[in-house]
Amino acid sequence: MTPEPDIGQMVEQEQEGLRAEQQRKDGRAPAAEFSALGDDRYRLSLPAMGVVFEVDRLRRERNELVGELAVRCDLPGALTVDGSLSIADFNISSARARLFRAFPLQ
Repeated sequence: MTPEPDIGQMVEQEQEGLRAEQQRKDGRAPAAEFSALGDDRYRLSLPAMGVVFEVDRLRRERNELVGELAVRCDLPGALTVDGSLSIADFNISSARARLFRAFPLQ
C-alpha cells in the first residue's frame, strides 16, 4: 500500500519553485534562504542555483545527528524524479558522509 501524498507540501514546493523562478527572471534572487519548518524539519534554499536542501525527521542515533535529507533541483537537464535528485537518511555528524554526498564518485 503506497502512502498518500502530502498535498499541502506538494503545493508549497510548487509555489516555492515558481517564486524562485520569477526571482531569477527578475534578477533579484537571494543568495540563500534558511527556514525552520517544524520541530525537526529545516530547509535551505539556494534560488540562484535552483537547489533546495530539506532535512526532516532529525534524531539522535548512537550520539550522532541523523535525518532524512531531500535534495531538489529545478535546473534543466538535471537527472531528477519529480524534481528530486536524492532522498535518503543522512548522518549529519559524519564528515565522511557529508563529503561522500557532495562528491559521490570518490
